[in-house]
Amino acid sequence: MIESEARPLAGRVALVTGAGSGIGAATAIRLARAGADVAVNVHRPGSGDATVRAVEEQGRRAIQVVADVGEEADVAALFRTVEAELGRVSVCVSNAGTQEQAPFLELELASWRRQLSVNLDATFLVGRAAARSMVGHGGGTIVNVTSVHEHTTFPGLCGLLHGEGGGRHAHPSDGPGAGLGGGARGGGRSRRGGVRGERGCGRR
Repeated sequence: MIESEARPLAGRVALVTGAGSGIGAATAIRLARAGADVAVNVHRPGSGDATVRAVEEQGRRAIQVVADVGEEADVAALFRTVEAELGRVSVCVSNAGTQEQAPFLELELASWRRQLSVNLDATFLVGRAAARSMVGHGGGTIVNVTSVHEHTTFPGLCGLLHGEGGGRHAHPSDGPGAGLGGGARGGGRSRRGGVRGERGCGRR
């Protein structure tokens, strides 16, 4: 098998947000196996250490970048760091998410806004930054990770459902010749914090 078939992403740089555990970590490792160097975005310092090691075990370069992807300034700094240390991003997986479980009648506006910031605003901010980087530089692929949660009633997870459901509609390829591809993908079960029945905030 020739190298291009074994590692179709050789020479490419991928960014995965919320890559400290679960779907994000698994995606980062899979991209590394396909030949990509990977930027591992996390919200808490050190929470992506295991993912970085796993990527490096595939013989690829990896960096861990701490950024709140619900904040525009953080997203801009994230892309600057990745481009400076690994190169221009050509594969972007927007996976970061959070949930704060509470009954609807008890859900506070501050909690609602925190969840939409990560589950919805981040999809827009990361996707826009990636698209701006890719257009005029050979294009690229942007994938928004959603969830089966958006298709069902899930008590106590109002902020999560609205954020992930809205994020699946965000796609940056709204111009001919942009060279952008991608879409929304719903992940299956994975081990991570913030699962059903766990109160408080679980952020990936």
